Amino acid sequence: MTDTTTVADERRVTRTESAAPGTRPLNAIDQTMLAAHRALRSMHAAGFETQTLVWSAGRIDAERLRRAVARLGRRSPVITARLVDEHGGVSPHWVFPRGDPPLREVDLASAEDAAVREYAAWALVRPRDLSVDAPLDFHLLRRPDGRDVLLLQSTHALMDYGATAPLIRRLDRLSGDDAAAAESGDDDAAEPPDEHRDRIADYLARFPRGRRMMAALRAADLRLRVLRGTAVRLGQPLPVGQGGAADRPAPCVVLNRSLGSEESRALQRRATETCGLSGVSMAVLGSAFRAVSDLAPPRRRRGGKYVAGIGLDLGLRNGGGPLFQNLCSLVPVGVRQEMLADRSRLVQELHRQLRDRLERGIDLGVVQLASIFRRSRQLDRTTRARLESGYSLWYAFFGGLDAAGERFCGERIERISCVGPAWSPLGLTLIVTQYRGRMEFQATCLPESVSVPLAERFLDRVLGDLAEFCR
Repeated sequence: MTDTTTVADERRVTRTESAAPGTRPLNAIDQTMLAAHRALRSMHAAGFETQTLVWSAGRIDAERLRRAVARLGRRSPVITARLVDEHGGVSPHWVFPRGDPPLREVDLASAEDAAVREYAAWALVRPRDLSVDAPLDFHLLRRPDGRDVLLLQSTHALMDYGATAPLIRRLDRLSGDDAAAAESGDDDAAEPPDEHRDRIADYLARFPRGRRMMAALRAADLRLRVLRGTAVRLGQPLPVGQGGAADRPAPCVVLNRSLGSEESRALQRRATETCGLSGVSMAVLGSAFRAVSDLAPPRRRRGGKYVAGIGLDLGLRNGGGPLFQNLCSLVPVGVRQEMLADRSRLVQELHRQLRDRLERGIDLGVVQLASIFRRSRQLDRTTRARLESGYSLWYAFFGGLDAAGERFCGERIERISCVGPAWSPLGLTLIVTQYRGRMEFQATCLPESVSVPLAERFLDRVLGDLAEFCR
């Protein structure tokens, strides 16, 4: 069979599965994220969830927002769907129910940012049964001083970080008086008519089978070398009896630090001078590795390695809409203890690794591996092993979110931040975003695994190290 025939067959099969009315199969990366969700549930965590916080300068009109949420649900019914997840025979797929997505209004007792983070931490560990619960939640947090916060919480099996800014922008457009025209598809707020298409299958079909298979072999070899063994981390396994249960996961704490516009620009300039490329993600990751090394017990550091997975957007949202699919790849980077001493050399090495892996097609290989193993039990086993011991921390740099716009439901947006889950034994997650020049560092920790004082020290070390880097 020729490569062309093979690719055509893959596309035909995917689209045949997509044809059942009222349902939508998960693409290969969706299924990888679902495997992560299952793994975390089996590890007594709530699941693989991500939150976006839109901090408004004023009071958001709840009825206007509720109307926008309802319209979004009608345009993209997958956000109200329920998951059918069966091993063997039937591929996991979303089943679209009837009804509008709910909007939860919550009156906070305090206007302090800490009250918002406390609610976010509570919502993050609230167990989600995807066969019963919708994959995207909407929370409107009312602060006593009139500065509301919209909290969006989604399962990673539904969407990735690339959909965040388009989702906020879409909601804002659908909240306007002209939203009826948007619903009918008469302006650029309308979803593409082929939203149901499996964009990952289409992406793979661009490449000859031989190239995809060679990239998959390189990616598998890299994972076996970089992710083999236990990475240095701060987290301890939860004590017996404190690990929570499937219906009561261990509580977490969300912490925050930020860099103003001037400091963020200085970091951007310094990272560009060091690597010759724009982008600060590897500079932040280098400081995170150094902070882990500074704070980890000496017995763990000895001969250890520091590893993170770097999420890479595949550029498949060409129409600018949210497109509720995972359209990304995950490439591991890692260094040994001896590389941490020289900060500039460390950042250069991380940049070099990432650039080299992109040149070798590792991002394509990871997607191809996900497609090959999408229905296998091995996917669950390897995913759990990586989440338990393969990384030093769960890290994501979501980049700039300016595309979300400057206003939401008529109110000015002050900032946007994102929160990720934490689980034992890793115990620590760091997500960094940038909006209107301001960088937000959100750390999530499990106190019994990584104590709150230790997580605070970690964040302080990261920002202190970045400040030194800029001098």
